[in-house]
Amino acid sequence: MRWGRGIHLNPNPKANHMTKKPDPQFAESLETLRSIINPGDTINCIIRSVARSGMSRRIDFYINQSGVMSWITPHVLRLGVMDETHKAWRNRGEPNGAYISGCGMDMCFESVYRLGRVLFPQGFAVDGRGRNGDMSGHDNDGGYALKNRTI
Repeated sequence: MRWGRGIHLNPNPKANHMTKKPDPQFAESLETLRSIINPGDTINCIIRSVARSGMSRRIDFYINQSGVMSWITPHVLRLGVMDETHKAWRNRGEPNGAYISGCGMDMCFESVYRLGRVLFPQGFAVDGRGRNGDMSGHDNDGGYALKNRTI
């Protein structure tokens, strides 16, 4: 594609990037979360604080395992920090919660949607009718595999 004079865009944006070594913590967290989270599970979000400007918040993530709430925020942080598409997740040294920037939308839904995309990149099986009346039995967007509840 050519814009203006002499400006060329590379059709493969990752072609010029150096490859990184895989992070063992990322792989460990991914394996841990995939072993305890299944499509259809509910991720509980607790908003710990909101910036005065309203442009960021700290959120903790929990999952109910056999009646016990398990804190999964450290694993969520490792996945978000190491994944290039989720640069908004980061830990700013606070004891609890993932720092998430953004406003004008449900940031708990956005965070759980992102988590689902990382955990289920190939999608997930759907019983019966899927999103938008799809009857294929498979949803290609793993972001919709999880439910969220803000506490």
